[in-house]
Formats: sequence, structure tokens, C-alpha cells
Amino acid sequence: MGVILERHWKNRNVNIDLLVDSLVDFFKKMDFGIVKGKTSTGYAIIASDSSIFQINGYVTVEIEGKPEDFTIKFEVHEEESSTRFFSPLLMTMFGGGYFLSKRLKSREACIRLEREFWNYVNRILP
Repeated sequence: MGVILERHWKNRNVNIDLLVDSLVDFFKKMDFGIVKGKTSTGYAIIASDSSIFQINGYVTVEIEGKPEDFTIKFEVHEEESSTRFFSPLLMTMFGGGYFLSKRLKSREACIRLEREFWNYVNRILP
């Protein structure tokens, strides 16, 4: 499990359906495969397999609340690998440098995606 990044907005009158559609468009522009669904408290978006962001896993976004009081949760779920039990030193000594490099690149992509996502959200919300 990744770190859940959550932001809350109050005293806004936002069309939640349009917000969700805009977030889906954001992920589509970033070449993610998308699954969108309605939940008991709002919406959930699952995004994976982007050719732009080489993330070893998938992203979930949850939008919960009412138009005037809502929360957006962003979480990256990185897939566990068999190399997670080894220290970085052991991984580089025994040819695992490739896997360490891949994991670091995935984390860098996650950070970049998170930054771009929140910048996008800030631009589209009134």
C-alpha cells in the first residue's frame, strides 16, 4: 500500500460528476487505462498501465462528499516484488541493481504523477 494523500474542500459548489469526468480525462491524457465506478459515498477511479508514467502498480482516486463539502483521496499502490526483502546493498551486489533502479524510477514517476495530479485539481476547481 502506498501513502494516501487527501485534500478536503469546503464552501465550494462543485458539480461532482463533472469533477470526476475531468479527473478521468486527466488520466486518459496521461495514457492510463481507467476504471471508474460509483461507491456508496461518491466515486472511485482506478488508473494503471501508463506509457508516460512507468509505475509498477496502479493509482486509486476517491471522491467523496457533497458539492459544497468534499474530499479527494489519491493513492499509489505499488506492486510488491520479491526483491523487497533484500537491502539495496545486497541487491546491487548480486545483479539486483536493475530491480533497484526500476523500483526507484517507479517511485520517481509516482512523485511526478502526484504533483501533476494535484496541480491539475487546483486548476480545475473554482
